[in-house]
Amino acid sequence: MTFTQPISAEAASAVRLSSTPPAAAAGGSSLAGPNARSSREQAKHAIDNLRSIAELCRSGRALPEALASWLAASLQIFLDGRYSSFAEAFGLKNSRGGISWRSAASIRARNAALRDLASRHFGHLSMSNQAKLIHRDSSRYAATAWRFDRQRQSMPAEYVGTSKEFLWRAFKSGAAMPLCLRQLRTILAGVRSSSAVERACKWFRSAA
Repeated sequence: MTFTQPISAEAASAVRLSSTPPAAAAGGSSLAGPNARSSREQAKHAIDNLRSIAELCRSGRALPEALASWLAASLQIFLDGRYSSFAEAFGLKNSRGGISWRSAASIRARNAALRDLASRHFGHLSMSNQAKLIHRDSSRYAATAWRFDRQRQSMPAEYVGTSKEFLWRAFKSGAAMPLCLRQLRTILAGVRSSSAVERACKWFRSAA
């Protein structure tokens, strides 16, 4: 049976989800080899579902039946003692290399925002020039508006449709920002960042 698909809170009542809990769908498989992408997708779906549940609960709306079944099945796996933590019961496992599922989710959200920024505002430029402009704009944003925006729970309405919409998403993801040119080029190329690149960027930021 397939793993539950992510939904937004607005569309929750219109979408039918599989009630298969993430841990059961994962089948206890290792992150190595071809199962790695599947495990990452399961974690992403679980996070999306949990965010939808949180939003629906905050607004006082009932959970759709399929989403409630997914939640109940995942909790039952934990109560049955099959996993020692809630995170594992929900299919949220650390990635290879020791990166936590929370950090991995933040990195995915940041990278998606940066790629969207490049394609929607700098799509006519080469990847190298896109990286340069994103580096320039994100450095400026970090030194100016982000000092105030970081305290906001929601994005300023005036950012919608501008490059700041994507900078907000990238910074608000919780992953490291701003990034060095080398890592920006890696992200825009669609290549998963290596730990070596991460360490190099941290070094450059600390030396600056």
